[in-house]
Amino acid sequence: MGLTGSGIYFYYIVKNLLKNGDKVYYISSTSTKHIESLRKDNNFKLIFIPLRKRIRFLQIGKFLFGFRIRNIIRKLIEDENVDLIHINESFNPYYFLIQKIINKSKKRVKLVITAHGCTNFESKLIGNCPTINFLEKIAHKVYYPPLNISEKFNLGRAQNIIAVTNGVLKNLLKIREKFWKKKNGYINYVYIPNGIDLNIFNIRGPDEYYIEKYKISEKDYVIVFTGGLVTRKNPEILIEIVYLLNKIKNFGKNFKLIFVGGGRLENKLRSLIKRYKLENKVILEGYTKFENIPRILSIANLMIYSSIYETPGLSMLEAMAMKIPVIGANQPDIDEVIKDGENGFLFDLKKSPHSTIIKKIKFILKNPEKIREIIDNAYNNIKNNYNVIKTTKLVRKYYLNLIKKLN
Repeated sequence: MGLTGSGIYFYYIVKNLLKNGDKVYYISSTSTKHIESLRKDNNFKLIFIPLRKRIRFLQIGKFLFGFRIRNIIRKLIEDENVDLIHINESFNPYYFLIQKIINKSKKRVKLVITAHGCTNFESKLIGNCPTINFLEKIAHKVYYPPLNISEKFNLGRAQNIIAVTNGVLKNLLKIREKFWKKKNGYINYVYIPNGIDLNIFNIRGPDEYYIEKYKISEKDYVIVFTGGLVTRKNPEILIEIVYLLNKIKNFGKNFKLIFVGGGRLENKLRSLIKRYKLENKVILEGYTKFENIPRILSIANLMIYSSIYETPGLSMLEAMAMKIPVIGANQPDIDEVIKDGENGFLFDLKKSPHSTIIKKIKFILKNPEKIREIIDNAYNNIKNNYNVIKTTKLVRKYYLNLIKKLN
């Protein structure tokens, strides 16, 4: 088996492969503590390709990465009898480079793409979102076209696609049909959702270290955001919500907001915090170790998921697994997971989102018995459908079915 990419998605898949005695080559330009820990297994080999200068602009960095790994891929195919190569993201610009190597080889190797989103669809959602300012929309009009082009190019040739939501799969197939009518041919696609580790994200008492660190009192109501501070996540609206909540005295709560994660909007959020005088209400934790995330979530009363586009987002699944109520934007593909009033709450980004969220929070505070039922429903949904043990088994089964067709 051969894998390329990084992040928690592949980490869980690789763990399951190694558990079953499969051999894994993991090619990446970034290395995490999780991936390093897998080196203990003799069947795992990390091939680390550091980029001398990380160039993110217009896909250039990823394209250069593709050129640097060509000889490695060729050698793995010829010398190590690799059966399958798995690439993360449908828009990676080096897909065709690897496909070209496979086509030239006498070995019958399968190439798989996992689509965590659909950039052609995502770019439209951001362009139409009223909470995004004009300058951000202009910036994204420059950012998205190269991704959209490489995604269309890949989808015209890709034969094996894993989509993490039904919405993503539907949109990818639409793009393929629209732009490659004469080249559709055979395509082996499957929906396999993201999974989370219920041994890590489990129901637990509040972590004393973080209660003390953030000076949390009984009167405090803690809202937590985990993820990148980027436009797509729409974090600014959360600061505005906390400002408005603290002006409503009859709630009898002191509302606090904790951001866990970093990104290019961090300075903008600092300016908003200063403008609204929320220095004692909003905490920017920044990046933290993965193992600290469930500890921070343990002190949360609520997660607000304000993303313009998610698929569906590990943060939301993690909160639900820990029985934390979630209010999410009624956006693709968040609405695949959250059923309003059943296992969480939804709000419309285009129709008075601030007042809607505040009404939902009021309902949560006034109806503790109903909320217990809702968080139980959410937990059961995660346990039954998004358990990483189940999802990684499905990925491996998909691999084996593809490989079987080679023989």
